[in-house]
Amino acid sequence: MSQVYDPTINTCTSIKLGARRFPDYATCAQLTLGGKFNFTDLNLVSGTKASKEKYLRNADFYIMYNKIITKDVIDYYYLYPVSAYFSWVPYCGSRSPFKMATVSFKKSTLEGLKGLMIPLNQYTWVASGVSFTFIALFLTISGLKSGDTFGQISLYFVQAWQWILSSLSGQYHQTPSIFRHIPHFRVLGVTCVLFFYLLGTVFYQGSMYSALIAVSPPDIASTMETVVDSKIQIITTSRVILDNIAIKASSLLIYVMNSDITNTTVNSARLFRTFSDLKDMLNFIHTGSEFLAGLNISEGFEVQFGDYSFKRVMDTFAVINSGYDLDEVLAGLEVKRQPYIIRHTELPTLFQNVPLTITLGFMSSFLFQGFGQLAESRLYEFWMALRNLQHLLKNVREKSSKEVYQKVLVTNFFGARKEIVFDEEKQVSLSALEGVLVLCAGSLGVAVFLFINELVAYSRIKYVIGKCRKAVP
Repeated sequence: MSQVYDPTINTCTSIKLGARRFPDYATCAQLTLGGKFNFTDLNLVSGTKASKEKYLRNADFYIMYNKIITKDVIDYYYLYPVSAYFSWVPYCGSRSPFKMATVSFKKSTLEGLKGLMIPLNQYTWVASGVSFTFIALFLTISGLKSGDTFGQISLYFVQAWQWILSSLSGQYHQTPSIFRHIPHFRVLGVTCVLFFYLLGTVFYQGSMYSALIAVSPPDIASTMETVVDSKIQIITTSRVILDNIAIKASSLLIYVMNSDITNTTVNSARLFRTFSDLKDMLNFIHTGSEFLAGLNISEGFEVQFGDYSFKRVMDTFAVINSGYDLDEVLAGLEVKRQPYIIRHTELPTLFQNVPLTITLGFMSSFLFQGFGQLAESRLYEFWMALRNLQHLLKNVREKSSKEVYQKVLVTNFFGARKEIVFDEEKQVSLSALEGVLVLCAGSLGVAVFLFINELVAYSRIKYVIGKCRKAVP
């Protein structure tokens, strides 16, 4: 593949240096190797006119930089040295996994009254309940006297629990009376009071504000198998150009799965079923830019699917792409809205192989050495990063607003992913207090009921006492 390099408008040191721009990673690699080994595969341009020299490429020798290959291609063209057409350069190639993420635009829900349980975890609640019960039993047994009835024992137990609960809420006025029941266990009593203070006042009440405004994220799948089982929409944007299909873009993932799915799942029927279902559920989206596809989905626009229909993507979906393509889609999704995203952390099972390939010949050993030096110096990795960033910024600049371009530029160059906002600085909406209002209203209703009940009972007692006094002469 011949490249054109003009030193007046091209540079291999940055995306843009003055009026010069980065050409392509393959161009920079060819230029470096050509200068080192004195071959002229690269068409050098002087000024605005092409050099008069005519470089005749030998069709029997060339370098392929971005050829995606499958297992069948490896078996036919690479594996057997006697009949192999090409040689796989052990440096600078890539074996990129297909990564998946689950995305949901559904709003997080407030915990409400469940927030009262959030400050302490389940094990702390259970351990505290058991411990408090034993303490109440100990206090009840210590306060028993000979001749106490069952009603008096129950009253001691209730009073012990009342002291425990009041101490947890920061009220210690009953502590002296409790200490009189356990004169020989004052150290235990002081330890209990200190424990109640730490648990109730410091840990529980200290976390109450954050717990009441806590939100629950959407419950979405986090593995490939659970995504397939949940039947949510699955999209992919990574594409490959196939010459045998009228040079039209097709799904890279489906292309890889068609060739490799049988070979990678021969010993796992469960994985084979997952892959088969995944292939049937995949929705390929036609796009010239993964970032633009994510941006359109974020704004709620219709996108073009593989069957050339235009539809909106659902609010909850999964996206599976090669690594860099996935990052671009997720970056576009976060421009206009703030979706809830779970990146899957399971070990990848599908890969795309993009090796550096050269035809077999006398130059093979020299090129292996040259590419090895490019890999060791990390120049090739640097050029690849420049190419990816240049591609992203170009698509953003051409197909979105200036504000979006500036945001993406700052994010990629300075690493400022999101604005840092502490929970304490966030405004609490009235909906966050809905559960608290219900709790207060319920507590007030119970208190009013008990007050009326006691008032009626006291009135009845006064009435009975008055009748008795009148009956007595």
